[in-house]
Amino acid sequence: MVESFRSLEHAWIEMPDGVRLAARIWLPSSALTKPAPAVFEYIPYRKVDMVRARDERNHPYLAENGYEFVEHLLNHYKQNLIF
Repeated sequence: MVESFRSLEHAWIEMPDGVRLAARIWLPSSALTKPAPAVFEYIPYRKVDMVRARDERNHPYLAENGYEFVEHLLNHYKQNLIF
């Protein structure tokens, strides 16, 4: 069953040690009321590049089918800046 989803372009995930991880997140609508399985992808040092078109195609598909997708984009030099 295909469901609606929302995406968060600029999300921050704060770790227990205070480091903030930048992320893009695709959430199925059902995740607002019940837990959903999540897929995490770690990609350092990139936010907008030639792979973004792939992300825009694949990650919504997962969210429409009930999976959260979290693309973690850690940049050690810019981790506390909005980029």
